[in-house]
Amino acid sequence: MLNTLAKLIIKKNTSEIFKLLTENVAAEIKKEELFRFFDSFTIDKEINFNKIGISGSGKSGIKKPNIGSIVSIFISDLYRLDIVKVGSKGTMGKGSTDFFLKYKDLLGKSIKLRYYDVEDISPWKKYYDILCINKSISSILKNLVWHEYQYSYKIVGITEPEVFIRYLNIEHFRKPSNLMLHTSTIGNRNIDEIMGTTKYLVNGKIVEIQYLNNLTMDTLVKDTDIDAINESLLKGEILSDFWFNCLKNTFVSYVSFLTNREKVCEIEKDFLEYFNWRKRYC
Repeated sequence: MLNTLAKLIIKKNTSEIFKLLTENVAAEIKKEELFRFFDSFTIDKEINFNKIGISGSGKSGIKKPNIGSIVSIFISDLYRLDIVKVGSKGTMGKGSTDFFLKYKDLLGKSIKLRYYDVEDISPWKKYYDILCINKSISSILKNLVWHEYQYSYKIVGITEPEVFIRYLNIEHFRKPSNLMLHTSTIGNRNIDEIMGTTKYLVNGKIVEIQYLNNLTMDTLVKDTDIDAINESLLKGEILSDFWFNCLKNTFVSYVSFLTNREKVCEIEKDFLEYFNWRKRYC
């Protein structure tokens, strides 16, 4: 069944995938077989242990600038770190994939950053709910976190605070040596950025930090503003104080985790100097 399923996923034939799974609800799939099936889609398997992975939830449903993507560029460029950024297309063409298609000239020999759309390296994830029609697959997937590559450090932005507990008590395939999750609450919304009230899960320990904020997500960004804010931040310009501070907080949090540096003021100084450098030269 899995061979047929793989072909259907590659063809993106949703109706046939659904039909196959409904006809094989009780088919027994062993964990090892399913892992090989998932792994068969992964590209660039030579990515080694020393890489850093950064990804978001891909499903916040909130219109916002591409902070995680911009931070990935900044950190990779400033500290010459090997980073793998994974994302997806967004609503209204504002996802990470859309961002890197627009700014693909930023990916190159000058920075050690690779970008992958999740559908290119794990296309099966698009069909998660349909796959769970099969009882064996469902029982495995609901107790699994799948990492495409073996990272030394991985950072994941999420929208569901309850996922923290799930990450603590679940099986990880290729579990990173160091793992940080973050989720924030601003107004009445959860968001996979660092702002408002942010909870971190760092190597099994939960920490909460309150960032100063007077705005609500409902009034933050219009569709027409997103590209302008992205471009301003890339050029070292401040079009929005709110999103500039979000970028700075994210940079500081990520660098502190990745480098084990505890002096936030020093990392913030690095950020401000680099941000001003971009204003002069980008």
